[in-house]
Amino acid sequence: SCCFLMACTTIDYTNHIEGWPELTVDVKVVSFEKMSEECAKYGGFMQVPLACSEYFLDDLICKVWVTSGNGWAERHEVGHCEGYDHPGSDELRDIYSNWKKNHEQIK
Repeated sequence: SCCFLMACTTIDYTNHIEGWPELTVDVKVVSFEKMSEECAKYGGFMQVPLACSEYFLDDLICKVWVTSGNGWAERHEVGHCEGYDHPGSDELRDIYSNWKKNHEQIK
């Protein structure tokens, strides 16, 4: 199961998603073209991503796609991998909740 987020705003480090699993973070520092290829599928029309993270919750892996020299975007995406979302957003919580429901149905 794979989900994603793209770097776009700040992270709310005061609001950890309860039950979020500990994921192995795999940071891929790649060319702008490769990062764009991996991340563009998650953005809207005419959006240029700076980085993105993909969650493989079944495998407990989080992939971060980022370009060299973009440390703040990497830290932002790693924050998502650790279970933190944007202020006022429930997007990551919804991703986890949906995965958990689907995972429980398979058991």
